[in-house]
Amino acid sequence: MRKPNLLLATSSFNQSKERNFDRMIRKNFNPIYNPYKRKLTKVELIKLLNFNEIHYVVAGLEHYCSDVLKNTKLKIISRLGSGISNIDIKFSKKKKIKVFSTPNEPADAVSELTLSMMIAMLREVFDSNYKMHKKLWQRESGNLLYKKNVLIIGYGRIGKRLKQLLAVFKPNIIIYDKMKKYKNNINYMPLKVALPKADIITFHTSGEEEILGKKEFRLLKKGVVICNVSRGSVINEKQLISSVKRKIVKKVWLDVFNTEPYTGEMTKYKNIIMTPHIGSFTVETRKKMEKRAIENIINNI
Repeated sequence: MRKPNLLLATSSFNQSKERNFDRMIRKNFNPIYNPYKRKLTKVELIKLLNFNEIHYVVAGLEHYCSDVLKNTKLKIISRLGSGISNIDIKFSKKKKIKVFSTPNEPADAVSELTLSMMIAMLREVFDSNYKMHKKLWQRESGNLLYKKNVLIIGYGRIGKRLKQLLAVFKPNIIIYDKMKKYKNNINYMPLKVALPKADIITFHTSGEEEILGKKEFRLLKKGVVICNVSRGSVINEKQLISSVKRKIVKKVWLDVFNTEPYTGEMTKYKNIIMTPHIGSFTVETRKKMEKRAIENIINNI
């Protein structure tokens, strides 16, 4: 009996080259790997799905809109990650395509990295490293994370895990998430109230709509530090650059971008610290996510 075709659309699938895992995949499917080794464009995705008669896909951040899905033979989309905003759920239901994700697995990796980047930015680690490589022994006073006002935007699994990790620093944690209902022990504030209070803002949303635009940037406290490990689209790039130039935003760390790989204007600014979408990119986490993504397909065929 012919095995169904499985597209492994995410560019980094099974980088650890686990043989048992590879055997398990090949036992159940005919795997087709992403030949481009990067995020697929709309045209590339359509071509791969239709030319290869793909029935199942392990999806990354490429977009599964109605144009992509309408002529496919897809039965299951298993998203490698927590958010599914890049998938047209309504059209998928219409086409009877099942959609799954791996929401639990990335929380530790993403929250640990976010915490480490907060501290590194506050303590001027990146500037110090740069100067040392230039053979300059120049020390710059940083700031403590202790008792800072930390605004967590997006209070799902990652936001909650980050709150737990932050507890030892005794911060004043403020929560904003328009999708959630809050209990009395959560310090929730509307965005327009929370932004002027925040020393640190960290994004952990699953949606792609803009949250920090021109109007919101006007509300920021001078010297604020920003982390974004959710979606590139939640922060207006033009307004961010302007705020960094005017020193409203002291430091910003971006792990996600509207276009990936990113090579745009923000690379010119040393106070905009960038990483190539490594939020969940640990050996341990990727193994768990990939295993869960494949199990989501096998268990629902």
